[in-house]
Amino acid sequence: MRVSTSCFHTAERLRRRLSLWSTVRFSLAASPTFRGPRSSLAERRGTRERFFAAVQQAFFGPMRVSVMMDSNGSNTTAAAAVLRARRHVPLAGSVAVVLGATGPVGQRAAELLALEGAHVRVGSRSVERAAETCEVIAGRVDGDLSPVATADPGGVSTALEGASTVIAAGATGVQLISAEMLKAATDLEVAIDLNAVPPLGIEGVEMTDKAVETDGVVRYGAIGVGGTKMKIHTAALKRLFDANDGVLDTEAIYRIGESLEGPERSGGSQRRGRRIHLAANGCFHYIRGPLESLLPSPSDFLP
Repeated sequence: MRVSTSCFHTAERLRRRLSLWSTVRFSLAASPTFRGPRSSLAERRGTRERFFAAVQQAFFGPMRVSVMMDSNGSNTTAAAAVLRARRHVPLAGSVAVVLGATGPVGQRAAELLALEGAHVRVGSRSVERAAETCEVIAGRVDGDLSPVATADPGGVSTALEGASTVIAAGATGVQLISAEMLKAATDLEVAIDLNAVPPLGIEGVEMTDKAVETDGVVRYGAIGVGGTKMKIHTAALKRLFDANDGVLDTEAIYRIGESLEGPERSGGSQRRGRRIHLAANGCFHYIRGPLESLLPSPSDFLP
């Protein structure tokens, strides 16, 4: 077999001269499934799975890059919140409440809490949407999930009864828990508010709070969790370049954050009950890798 000299030298020049990063962002915002309020969680999840499958099918042989799923930082934020809660509460067997659990961050936080063995109360203004979210998560994790309606203060107070952890991941500028409701939740040990736009999601929790204990409740605000989130994000981006075939989804990103905690802070549940399932988890998918790694080696042209 004779190899074209020009082809050989072209590949060699490309390999030597190109040291660019390639970043491809795929947006699902234009998909018909995402238009209008009638789009269900199951439909969105199905679209993401099909899209992610299409991304994988676009690769062939060595022509591939690692993939990270972190739509608007939802996976890294959820991972940081759950890891912070785990520092103070043994999650396995405990009761955890996620408010705004039908959103991107809330759904992932609920999934990770279930992964850790907590009984998760999935809160939404609509109990039907909460139930749908439970079904979606149950397709990914073997966990204990219960839908709860949190459209009014009474519903929120009921959801908090007996709970040791609450994560507020609702829409920005919407208060979900008042100071009175927080004080009445006598079993609560950790309160995490991921809202950074006043009024905050949990009254009495400042956005800069970081392990601030008040009235027996350890409190975290959005900025207090943000430092951990950024460390996880940075470590995950670095992990993309360890190989060109990595897939970083919700649990993979969480495990990266877990490794950053160190053995002295990994005293939470050791449950590992997830059914491995690669699914797209958001509107933006980042495919990153050195463009150089996509190019064939000159030796690939040799017999």
